Parts: sequence; structure tokens; C-alpha cells
Amino acid sequence: MGGSGTRVLAELLGATTLAMASPVNRALDAYEWPPLGPLSESCNEVDRGRTMAAALHVFERLLDERRERLNKSARVAWKVPGTFLWLHHLSSYFPAMQYIHLIRNGLDMAYSRNQRQARRHGEELGIDLEFRDGRRLTPASVLDYWLAGNERAIRDGQALLGNRFLLLRFEDLCAEPVATLQQLEGFLDQPLLEALPDSLLEQVSTPPTVGRYLEREWQTDFSSQQLERVGRLGYRP
Repeated sequence: MGGSGTRVLAELLGATTLAMASPVNRALDAYEWPPLGPLSESCNEVDRGRTMAAALHVFERLLDERRERLNKSARVAWKVPGTFLWLHHLSSYFPAMQYIHLIRNGLDMAYSRNQRQARRHGEELGIDLEFRDGRRLTPASVLDYWLAGNERAIRDGQALLGNRFLLLRFEDLCAEPVATLQQLEGFLDQPLLEALPDSLLEQVSTPPTVGRYLEREWQTDFSSQQLERVGRLGYRP
């Protein structure tokens, strides 16, 4: 999800044997990712499946071309916030796909200045978005999006992909990057660490924004029901 630290993971994976999608923006999101939302909305039920398959076919060709340009023989991959919203279509088109979902403490995420994903997909996930001073989303609204998005990603990932779904914690990646990449090596069945320069691994550290919610009024900003759901996802204040 946007702002959860996927850029760090994408940067690490891009330095390994994996062929990451390109071109990308500053956040390392793949520009070639098809506009699945508008495509889905503009089609009737009969044509939707064929249109989505055609869009993903083009995306697949671009990924293959990227791998050839990099002269890599390993897997192709991409990083796009919101990928979790399309797991049904993706798992149907890519029957052997694996999906890595990176999760970061929702209490910290609720106070992030990055609200793009909540604004873009909040209503789609049934969130009644509330704004403070008419401009920024309230922390409670952002947390509602984080909860709904991660709950959906985990539910769909486990149901559709089984052992081809992996949930990683951003905090674990920052604290133990080598151990996390070893876990990824086993999941992907790909050698990763041997290709990574030590200088890149040394740059991975826990940012000062981890635990920022402790400096905010989180006890009054969030309901007990929200905090209970956050706890079920592995984070407790």
C-alpha cells in the first residue's frame, strides 16, 4: 500500500537476479502497469474479462522485454501500490504468480503525509472518508483504509494464491534486512543475497518515522474497534 516502504524492497530486489519492471517513477512504481480500474469500469460484463486479459498480455510482453534488455534469466516482477486490488484478475492470468505484500504499522501510516492511495481507493473499499479542515484526511479515515486494504489483501492472497502469497513486515525488513531477504530467497526460490552489494544492504535502516504515532493523540484519534483490528494484523500500541 502507498507509503508502506515498498520502495525499499523494490530497490533491493532490483539489484538481484530479478528483472524489475521499467520505466518507473521516483517511488519505483511501474509506469507500464495498465489502467485496470478505468478498463474494468468502461466494459460490460461480457467484454470485461477479454479486455483485462488483453491489457495484462501487453503488460506481460513489456515485462519480458525488460528482462531481455537486462540480460537476466530469472523472474520478472513489478511494484505498484494497489496491486492487491486486482489479485483475482492477476491470479487468473498469471496462474504461477507469487505475491509479496508488505505491511507497515497502520498507526504510523495513519499520520503519514502520503494519503494518495486512501484518496484514490478509499470509497472503492467502502470507506466513508472524512477530511480535516476540508483538505487532509483524518487519521481515522486513513487507518480505516489501511485496515480495509490489508484485510482484503491478506484474505484474497491466502484464498487465491495459498503458499504463493507472502506477508512481510516493513519493520522486520528495516531491522533485519539479511534475514528478511533470506526468507524471500526461500519463498521465490531465487538467489538474492549473493547479487546484492553490501553498500546497498548497509543503507537499510529503521527510519525515524517508525513509532511516530506515539507523539500524536492516537488514544483519541482511533476507536477501540479500530485498535482491535490493528492488533489482529499484528500491531499493538
